[in-house]
Amino acid sequence: MEVKEAAPTGRDWRRMGRYTVLGEIGPDDRHGFMRHVQAGADEVVIVRKNGQITDVFSEDRKPTRSFGEFLKSLVGLGPNTEVYKATRTRFNIVFWLGDDDVVATGNKSFTFGLPVMTSDDQVIPGKINLWIEIDEELAENTLLLLRGQNVLNRFDIASEIRDDLLAKVLGLELNQHTFDELRGNRSLQRALGTAIQREVSGTLGAWGLRIQDYSISWGLTLDERADIDQQRHQVAVEQVKNLNEIDKLRSIGKEREDKPRSPLDVVLRPSKLQVLVGAAVVITGIFFLWSFVTGDSQEMAGQTQETPPAGVSVVPTVPAAPAPAPVTCPQYLYHSLC
Repeated sequence: MEVKEAAPTGRDWRRMGRYTVLGEIGPDDRHGFMRHVQAGADEVVIVRKNGQITDVFSEDRKPTRSFGEFLKSLVGLGPNTEVYKATRTRFNIVFWLGDDDVVATGNKSFTFGLPVMTSDDQVIPGKINLWIEIDEELAENTLLLLRGQNVLNRFDIASEIRDDLLAKVLGLELNQHTFDELRGNRSLQRALGTAIQREVSGTLGAWGLRIQDYSISWGLTLDERADIDQQRHQVAVEQVKNLNEIDKLRSIGKEREDKPRSPLDVVLRPSKLQVLVGAAVVITGIFFLWSFVTGDSQEMAGQTQETPPAGVSVVPTVPAAPAPAPVTCPQYLYHSLC
Protein backbone atom coordinates (compact mmCIF):
# COMPACT_ATOMS: atom_id res chain seq x y z
CA MET A 1 0.00 0.00 0.00
CA GLU A 2 1.40 3.38 -0.98
CA VAL A 3 1.93 5.81 1.88
CA LYS A 4 0.29 9.14 1.12
CA GLU A 5 2.61 12.07 1.60
CA ALA A 6 1.47 14.83 3.91
CA ALA A 7 0.46 18.01 2.12
CA PRO A 8 3.06 20.81 2.32
CA THR A 9 2.19 23.44 4.94
CA GLY A 10 4.27 26.24 3.44
CA ARG A 11 5.94 26.75 6.82
CA ASP A 12 9.06 24.73 6.07
CA TRP A 13 11.53 24.53 3.19
CA ARG A 14 9.69 21.75 1.26
CA ARG A 15 7.18 24.12 -0.31
CA MET A 16 6.80 21.88 -3.36
CA GLY A 17 6.48 18.66 -1.40
CA ARG A 18 8.31 15.68 -2.90
CA TYR A 19 9.37 17.75 -5.94
CA THR A 20 11.46 20.15 -3.83
CA VAL A 21 15.22 20.07 -4.33
CA LEU A 22 16.15 23.35 -2.63
CA GLY A 23 14.11 25.86 -0.64
CA GLU A 24 14.40 28.76 1.76
CA ILE A 25 13.59 27.73 5.33
CA GLY A 26 10.30 28.64 6.96
CA PRO A 27 9.19 29.42 10.53
CA ASP A 28 9.08 25.71 11.43
CA ASP A 29 12.75 25.25 10.45
CA ARG A 30 14.26 27.82 12.83
CA HIS A 31 14.09 28.11 16.60
CA GLY A 32 14.96 30.71 19.24
CA PHE A 33 16.35 34.24 19.06
CA MET A 34 19.57 32.91 17.53
CA ARG A 35 17.51 31.09 14.90
CA HIS A 36 19.05 27.65 15.32
CA VAL A 37 18.60 25.35 12.33
CA GLN A 38 18.84 21.55 12.44
CA ALA A 39 20.15 19.79 9.33
CA GLY A 40 18.54 16.36 9.04
CA ALA A 41 20.20 13.20 7.84
CA ASP A 42 19.17 13.89 4.23
CA GLU A 43 19.57 17.69 4.33
CA VAL A 44 22.29 20.25 3.81
CA VAL A 45 21.95 23.81 5.12
CA ILE A 46 23.31 26.85 3.27
CA VAL A 47 23.60 30.23 5.06
CA ARG A 48 24.01 33.43 3.05
CA LYS A 49 24.44 36.89 4.61
CA ASN A 50 24.37 40.05 2.53
CA GLY A 51 24.87 37.94 -0.60
CA GLN A 52 27.93 36.08 0.74
CA ILE A 53 27.99 32.39 1.72
CA THR A 54 28.98 32.18 5.39
CA ASP A 55 28.30 28.54 6.27
CA VAL A 56 27.36 25.17 4.75
CA PHE A 57 26.72 22.22 7.06
CA SER A 58 24.85 18.91 7.33
CA GLU A 59 23.82 16.60 10.21
CA ASP A 60 24.34 19.39 12.73
CA ARG A 61 22.44 22.08 14.62
CA LYS A 62 23.82 25.61 14.46
CA PRO A 63 22.70 29.19 15.11
CA THR A 64 22.35 31.22 11.94
CA ARG A 65 22.94 34.59 13.63
CA SER A 66 24.99 35.83 16.56
CA PHE A 67 23.69 37.62 19.66
CA GLY A 68 25.08 40.88 18.32
CA GLU A 69 23.20 40.38 15.04
CA PHE A 70 20.05 39.69 17.02
CA LEU A 71 20.40 42.98 18.88
CA LYS A 72 21.08 44.83 15.63
CA SER A 73 18.03 43.25 14.02
CA LEU A 74 15.83 44.83 16.71
CA VAL A 75 16.65 48.25 15.31
CA GLY A 76 16.81 47.17 11.67
CA LEU A 77 20.61 47.13 11.41
CA GLY A 78 21.20 43.38 11.19
CA PRO A 79 22.51 41.67 8.05
CA ASN A 80 20.22 40.31 5.36
CA THR A 81 20.37 36.61 6.28
CA GLU A 82 19.01 33.91 3.98
CA VAL A 83 19.01 30.25 5.03
CA TYR A 84 18.26 27.42 2.60
CA LYS A 85 17.92 23.67 2.88
CA ALA A 86 18.61 21.21 0.08
CA THR A 87 18.01 17.48 -0.19
CA ARG A 88 20.94 15.07 -0.12
CA THR A 89 18.77 12.28 -1.51
CA ARG A 90 19.19 11.59 -5.21
CA PHE A 91 16.26 12.31 -7.53
CA ASN A 92 15.56 11.27 -11.10
CA ILE A 93 14.66 13.19 -14.24
CA VAL A 94 13.31 11.34 -17.29
CA PHE A 95 13.77 12.64 -20.84
CA TRP A 96 11.78 11.08 -23.67
CA LEU A 97 13.19 10.90 -27.17
CA GLY A 98 10.63 11.46 -29.91
CA ASP A 99 8.25 14.19 -30.95
CA ASP A 100 8.67 17.57 -29.30
CA ASP A 101 5.55 17.68 -27.13
CA VAL A 102 5.24 20.73 -24.90
CA VAL A 103 2.78 20.71 -22.03
CA ALA A 104 2.00 24.07 -20.44
CA THR A 105 0.45 24.61 -17.05
CA GLY A 106 0.10 28.06 -15.59
CA ASN A 107 3.32 29.94 -16.20
CA LYS A 108 5.40 26.77 -16.45
CA SER A 109 6.05 24.51 -19.42
CA PHE A 110 7.95 21.28 -19.74
CA THR A 111 9.06 19.40 -22.84
CA PHE A 112 8.43 15.67 -22.77
CA GLY A 113 9.94 14.87 -26.13
CA LEU A 114 13.47 15.47 -27.41
CA PRO A 115 13.26 15.50 -31.22
CA VAL A 116 16.31 13.43 -32.26
CA MET A 117 16.69 12.30 -35.88
CA THR A 118 18.94 9.67 -37.41
CA SER A 119 21.05 10.30 -40.49
CA ASP A 120 18.23 8.84 -42.64
CA ASP A 121 15.71 11.31 -41.09
CA GLN A 122 13.83 8.94 -38.80
CA VAL A 123 12.66 9.92 -35.32
CA ILE A 124 14.32 7.91 -32.55
CA PRO A 125 11.95 6.84 -29.77
CA GLY A 126 13.61 6.22 -26.44
CA LYS A 127 13.98 7.14 -22.78
CA ILE A 128 16.91 8.59 -20.83
CA ASN A 129 16.70 8.40 -17.06
CA LEU A 130 19.17 10.57 -15.11
CA TRP A 131 19.72 10.17 -11.37
CA ILE A 132 21.05 13.45 -9.96
CA GLU A 133 22.32 14.43 -6.53
CA ILE A 134 23.75 17.53 -4.88
CA ASP A 135 27.52 17.73 -4.50
CA GLU A 136 27.98 18.74 -0.86
CA GLU A 137 31.34 20.34 -1.64
CA LEU A 138 29.59 22.77 -4.02
CA ALA A 139 26.10 22.83 -2.50
CA GLU A 140 26.04 26.64 -2.37
CA ASN A 141 26.16 26.77 -6.20
CA THR A 142 22.61 25.42 -6.36
CA LEU A 143 21.43 28.87 -5.29
CA LEU A 144 22.29 30.06 -8.80
CA LEU A 145 19.30 28.10 -10.12
CA LEU A 146 16.75 29.95 -7.99
CA ARG A 147 16.46 32.84 -10.49
CA GLY A 148 14.90 35.11 -7.88
CA GLN A 149 12.60 32.39 -6.48
CA ASN A 150 12.71 30.89 -2.98
CA VAL A 151 12.30 27.25 -4.05
CA LEU A 152 13.79 24.93 -6.69
CA ASN A 153 12.10 21.78 -7.98
CA ARG A 154 13.32 18.96 -10.23
CA PHE A 155 11.45 20.27 -13.27
CA ASP A 156 13.39 23.55 -13.05
CA ILE A 157 16.61 21.54 -13.29
CA ALA A 158 15.26 19.50 -16.21
CA SER A 159 14.49 22.70 -18.11
CA GLU A 160 18.03 23.96 -17.50
CA ILE A 161 19.84 20.87 -18.86
CA ARG A 162 17.42 19.94 -21.66
CA ASP A 163 19.04 22.11 -24.35
CA ASP A 164 22.58 20.95 -23.51
CA LEU A 165 21.46 17.32 -23.53
CA LEU A 166 19.87 17.74 -26.95
CA ALA A 167 22.50 19.91 -28.64
CA LYS A 168 25.77 18.63 -27.14
CA VAL A 169 25.00 14.92 -26.75
CA LEU A 170 22.00 13.43 -28.52
CA GLY A 171 22.13 15.51 -31.66
CA LEU A 172 25.87 15.04 -32.23
CA GLU A 173 26.02 11.34 -31.38
CA LEU A 174 22.84 9.97 -32.94
CA ASN A 175 22.75 12.05 -36.13
CA GLN A 176 25.78 10.14 -37.36
CA HIS A 177 23.96 6.79 -37.56
CA THR A 178 21.07 5.34 -39.49
CA PHE A 179 18.05 3.83 -37.81
CA ASP A 180 19.21 0.29 -38.61
CA GLU A 181 22.68 0.96 -37.18
CA LEU A 182 21.18 1.85 -33.82
CA ARG A 183 19.36 -1.45 -33.42
CA GLY A 184 21.28 -3.68 -31.03
CA ASN A 185 24.26 -1.28 -30.92
CA ARG A 186 25.38 -1.64 -27.29
CA SER A 187 28.67 0.14 -27.86
CA LEU A 188 26.76 3.20 -29.06
CA GLN A 189 24.71 3.19 -25.88
CA ARG A 190 27.89 3.11 -23.80
CA ALA A 191 29.38 5.94 -25.88
CA LEU A 192 26.19 7.92 -25.43
CA GLY A 193 26.31 7.40 -21.67
CA THR A 194 29.94 8.56 -21.61
CA ALA A 195 28.98 11.68 -23.57
CA ILE A 196 26.15 12.41 -21.13
CA GLN A 197 28.53 12.05 -18.21
CA ARG A 198 31.04 14.37 -19.88
CA GLU A 199 28.83 17.15 -21.24
CA VAL A 200 25.87 17.27 -18.88
CA SER A 201 28.03 16.75 -15.79
CA GLY A 202 29.98 19.86 -16.75
CA THR A 203 26.78 21.89 -16.84
CA LEU A 204 25.42 20.39 -13.63
CA GLY A 205 28.76 20.81 -11.85
CA ALA A 206 28.56 24.58 -12.22
CA TRP A 207 25.32 24.42 -10.21
CA GLY A 208 26.60 22.09 -7.50
CA LEU A 209 24.92 19.00 -8.99
CA ARG A 210 26.28 15.75 -10.41
CA ILE A 211 24.98 12.68 -12.22
CA GLN A 212 24.88 9.72 -9.87
CA ASP A 213 23.60 7.17 -12.42
CA TYR A 214 21.76 6.91 -15.73
CA SER A 215 19.94 4.46 -18.01
CA ILE A 216 19.08 4.52 -21.73
CA SER A 217 16.26 2.59 -23.41
CA TRP A 218 15.57 2.47 -27.16
CA GLY A 219 12.29 1.90 -28.97
CA LEU A 220 13.72 0.59 -32.20
CA THR A 221 11.47 -2.43 -32.85
CA LEU A 222 7.70 -2.28 -33.15
CA ASP A 223 7.21 -3.86 -29.72
CA GLU A 224 9.81 -1.57 -28.12
CA ARG A 225 8.29 1.48 -29.79
CA ALA A 226 4.79 0.55 -28.60
CA ASP A 227 6.10 0.02 -25.05
CA ILE A 228 7.98 3.33 -25.09
CA ASP A 229 4.95 5.21 -26.43
CA GLN A 230 2.71 3.70 -23.77
CA GLN A 231 5.12 4.61 -20.97
CA ARG A 232 5.54 8.07 -22.37
CA HIS A 233 1.81 8.67 -22.51
CA GLN A 234 1.34 7.53 -18.92
CA VAL A 235 4.22 9.64 -17.69
CA ALA A 236 3.02 12.65 -19.69
CA VAL A 237 -0.37 12.50 -17.97
CA GLU A 238 1.32 12.13 -14.59
CA GLN A 239 3.72 14.99 -15.31
CA VAL A 240 0.83 17.30 -16.17
CA LYS A 241 -0.73 16.46 -12.79
CA ASN A 242 2.61 17.07 -11.09
CA LEU A 243 3.09 20.44 -12.74
CA ASN A 244 -0.45 21.47 -11.91
CA GLU A 245 0.16 20.42 -8.32
CA ILE A 246 3.35 22.50 -8.22
CA ASP A 247 1.50 25.55 -9.53
CA LYS A 248 -1.19 24.97 -6.92
CA LEU A 249 1.38 24.74 -4.13
CA ARG A 250 3.05 27.90 -5.37
CA SER A 251 -0.26 29.81 -5.39
CA ILE A 252 -1.15 28.48 -1.92
CA GLY A 253 2.19 29.69 -0.59
CA LYS A 254 1.63 33.13 -2.10
CA GLU A 255 -1.89 33.33 -0.63
CA ARG A 256 -0.54 32.45 2.81
CA GLU A 257 2.06 35.19 2.54
CA ASP A 258 -0.56 37.76 1.50
CA LYS A 259 -3.22 36.60 3.99
CA PRO A 260 -3.53 38.85 7.10
CA ARG A 261 -2.42 37.18 10.28
CA SER A 262 -4.84 36.21 13.04
CA PRO A 263 -4.56 37.67 16.58
CA LEU A 264 -3.10 34.35 17.75
CA ASP A 265 -0.38 34.54 15.06
CA VAL A 266 0.40 38.09 16.14
CA VAL A 267 0.93 36.91 19.74
CA LEU A 268 2.79 33.67 18.99
CA ARG A 269 4.76 34.83 15.92
CA PRO A 270 5.27 38.61 16.16
CA SER A 271 6.77 40.48 13.25
CA LYS A 272 10.09 42.31 13.40
CA LEU A 273 8.29 45.64 13.87
CA GLN A 274 6.28 44.24 16.77
CA VAL A 275 9.42 42.85 18.39
CA LEU A 276 11.13 46.22 17.91
CA VAL A 277 8.24 48.15 19.47
CA GLY A 278 7.98 45.69 22.34
CA ALA A 279 11.72 45.89 23.01
CA ALA A 280 11.59 49.69 22.96
CA VAL A 281 8.71 49.69 25.48
CA VAL A 282 10.55 47.27 27.77
CA ILE A 283 13.81 49.25 27.59
CA THR A 284 11.95 52.52 28.27
CA GLY A 285 10.15 50.97 31.24
CA ILE A 286 13.41 49.65 32.68
CA PHE A 287 15.01 53.09 32.22
CA PHE A 288 12.22 54.93 34.06
CA LEU A 289 12.11 52.31 36.82
CA TRP A 290 15.84 52.60 37.29
CA SER A 291 15.64 56.40 37.32
CA PHE A 292 12.85 56.29 39.91
CA VAL A 293 14.72 53.92 42.21
CA THR A 294 18.06 55.74 41.95
CA GLY A 295 16.32 59.16 42.37
CA ASP A 296 14.62 58.11 45.61
CA SER A 297 17.88 56.71 46.93
CA GLN A 298 19.77 59.92 46.21
CA GLU A 299 17.00 62.06 47.81
CA MET A 300 17.05 59.98 50.98
CA ALA A 301 20.83 60.20 51.11
CA GLY A 302 20.69 64.02 50.77
CA GLN A 303 18.19 64.38 53.58
CA THR A 304 20.36 62.28 55.85
CA GLN A 305 23.39 64.51 55.22
CA GLU A 306 21.55 67.88 55.82
CA THR A 307 19.81 66.94 59.15
CA PRO A 308 22.18 67.54 62.22
CA PRO A 309 22.45 64.79 64.75
CA ALA A 310 19.81 64.94 67.43
CA GLY A 311 21.13 66.01 70.95
CA VAL A 312 19.78 66.58 74.43
CA SER A 313 18.96 70.31 74.93
CA VAL A 314 19.40 71.64 78.45
CA VAL A 315 17.27 74.67 79.41
CA PRO A 316 19.10 76.87 81.96
CA THR A 317 17.28 77.31 85.25
CA VAL A 318 16.41 80.93 86.06
CA PRO A 319 16.68 81.53 89.86
CA ALA A 320 13.46 82.73 91.46
CA ALA A 321 13.34 86.36 92.63
CA PRO A 322 13.75 86.67 96.43
CA ALA A 323 10.70 87.66 98.45
CA PRO A 324 10.66 91.38 99.53
CA ALA A 325 11.78 92.01 103.14
CA PRO A 326 9.07 93.19 105.52
CA VAL A 327 9.01 96.93 106.10
CA THR A 328 9.79 97.88 109.78
CA CYS A 329 8.64 101.26 110.88
CA PRO A 330 10.61 103.21 113.46
CA GLN A 331 9.00 103.57 116.84
CA TYR A 332 8.52 107.26 116.55
CA LEU A 333 6.68 106.89 113.27
CA TYR A 334 4.70 103.86 114.07
CA HIS A 335 1.56 105.53 115.07
CA SER A 336 1.55 108.14 112.30
CA LEU A 337 2.56 106.03 109.33
CA CYS A 338 2.17 102.42 110.17
